[in-house]
Amino acid sequence: LIIDYILKPVDGQKLATFLSRDPRYGGIPRILLVSTEISPSHRLVADLVLTKSSVENLSIKVLAATTSLLAEQEFPVNIWETADKGKRMDDRVSAEINILRSRYETIFENDLIGLIELDGSNRILSVNERTEKIFSVNALDVIGKDIISLMKSSVTGFKQTLFEKAQKDRRIVLPIDDRFYELSIMSTPLIEDSPEKLMILADVTETEKLQKQLAKYTGELEDEVENRVAEIKLKNIELENLNRLKTEFLSNVSHEIRTPLASIKGFTETLLTRDINPETRKEFLDIIATESLRMERIVNDLLDITRIQQGNVKQSLNLQEFDMVSEAEFVKKLLTPLADEKKIELSVRTGKKPVKVTADKDRVRQVFINLIENGIKFSSQGTQVLIEVKKEGNEAVFMCSDRGIGIPASEKEKIFEKFYMIDGGDTRRQRGTGVGLFIASEIAKMHHGTLAVDGAYKNGSRLIFRLPLKQ
Repeated sequence: LIIDYILKPVDGQKLATFLSRDPRYGGIPRILLVSTEISPSHRLVADLVLTKSSVENLSIKVLAATTSLLAEQEFPVNIWETADKGKRMDDRVSAEINILRSRYETIFENDLIGLIELDGSNRILSVNERTEKIFSVNALDVIGKDIISLMKSSVTGFKQTLFEKAQKDRRIVLPIDDRFYELSIMSTPLIEDSPEKLMILADVTETEKLQKQLAKYTGELEDEVENRVAEIKLKNIELENLNRLKTEFLSNVSHEIRTPLASIKGFTETLLTRDINPETRKEFLDIIATESLRMERIVNDLLDITRIQQGNVKQSLNLQEFDMVSEAEFVKKLLTPLADEKKIELSVRTGKKPVKVTADKDRVRQVFINLIENGIKFSSQGTQVLIEVKKEGNEAVFMCSDRGIGIPASEKEKIFEKFYMIDGGDTRRQRGTGVGLFIASEIAKMHHGTLAVDGAYKNGSRLIFRLPLKQ
């Protein structure tokens, strides 16, 4: 039998190994034709190994080797007669060869996966057509070459360690061109104890894409969950703060109501039980009236909060044209007695021309009173609270400046929140309900205006109330 080391589609070396191990065919002389040097273990499957050279010399070398081999083994020397007898070989040999060929074709000619057969030194013995397509090579150009050099030339960043990992049954995915292939290496199953290996390249591009998409979506989902958890935590903190502020609000409201109520009760009992001269009686009645007004403002603030939350205030605005300068002067006169009690100078600075707006006059007055009262409340004796009214572009501007304790930078946005009160010894002594600036800010928004703290003002605090000018 004259067998080429590489046949198509049958592997010559495997066929020779199969025949040498079967006792039925072991006696038939075998010549193995090779194009490169092969390992000694591969030489054992044949009686003689010939290296192929040119086609012209090949037939002469084969005939000479065959004649010599047959003579050594005492076979009939007539090679043509021997060849003729070979044609009549037992049908069972043909059947075995056909089984081996069919098995080989099924595995090696698979167009879905790339197959590379390697010898014990990792040199390429054969490749299938799918492998040729994957690496854009011709089988004849790579047979006999080291597999690592082929991989390095085709796979960016390929290292020897990746090949070693693949041999240890680890999943290795390689990018080749615009596709992804899973690399696995196994011992050749057709020959026992063979140093040869079969390298398998399975196209897993779509799987990799799905896994990347899944990883992306999983990451996005984890980020979304993390964000939602953070939002829930933040909301919980806000709710805790709101509950705390509500508790403080109820405490402050109770105090604010209890104080004037105690005054009203005390002076009323005095008037009912004692004979008091007219001047003292008038003084007591004035105090009762003042404290009653104070209680009325507290109740009105509470009602306003409810109306604002229900949207009833904006719906019930009584819009009319009026002059903000005149209104500022009116409020100044109204609150002068309060300022005089603390020896605080209350002054108004305006231009000569009126500043007219279209708004709810009572609600705007409510804002003015709140800002000026706060300025008086948080100012020290002997200082000044300045009220300014002017035009700036298309807006009417009301400013209330004091020389008091000021507003910390971290609190300048929070002071307009519902129930919020600045924490600190100086401010805690000036009790209140903590809803005045919230209501004032909401009134400004209802009129498409703004209420803010002047961050550039350094000698106390300045609040700026802006409304659109009458068009």
